[in-house]
Amino acid sequence: METLVAFGFSGIVVASLVFFYYGSGRSRTVLIVFILWALLSGALSCAGFFQDTQSMPPRMAFILLPSVLLSVWAFRRLRSKPLNVSYLFALHALRLPIELVLYSLFVRGLVPQLMTFEGYNVDIVTGVSAVLFLVYGLWKRVPANRNLLVAWNIAGLALLLLIVVLAVLSAPSPFQQLAFRQPNVALLSCPFTLLPAVVVPLVFLGHALVLRQLFSAEPSPAE
Repeated sequence: METLVAFGFSGIVVASLVFFYYGSGRSRTVLIVFILWALLSGALSCAGFFQDTQSMPPRMAFILLPSVLLSVWAFRRLRSKPLNVSYLFALHALRLPIELVLYSLFVRGLVPQLMTFEGYNVDIVTGVSAVLFLVYGLWKRVPANRNLLVAWNIAGLALLLLIVVLAVLSAPSPFQQLAFRQPNVALLSCPFTLLPAVVVPLVFLGHALVLRQLFSAEPSPAE
């Protein structure tokens, strides 16, 4: 069963890359850089690099810091690219199966309950609402209300930040503050390290790019 969960999660990572590529303007450079980063971080994870939880600085810093820098670079690189929000909503809809993966990992004792929808992680709401936005856009062929999109993307960023904080503070490290009985060990192992390394930056960019366009003088994002 764990193999099935890992295989399913790997499919989510691939789908995230595809949806982001088509939604953010089809930049091959950005796609290639993210793929190379996924291969590098995945190889380190599979080699057990992140299993050492007592080293200083914490090994997860080698995932978190490059992911932040990569997000900033991609945000600037994609400044002039036209967006397709239908694909970006599809990207955010993947947060629904991701929540199911996290719950499955919780049942197996690999992540704490607080990282699931039974705890403090309500990001499943973003995934479900993204599906509704996607269906609405494909059915009506018009963008949703601008103010609604602004509010939804800001809320999505807030919920993403919440789960990132929970994941970091519950991971075994010298800085762990939460979930000592059942810590977050799944994200230190292959392939689940790709969640903070690849999926979270893509989801963040999916929100940030749309917000930048909504707050700019450019036309509304194309469907």
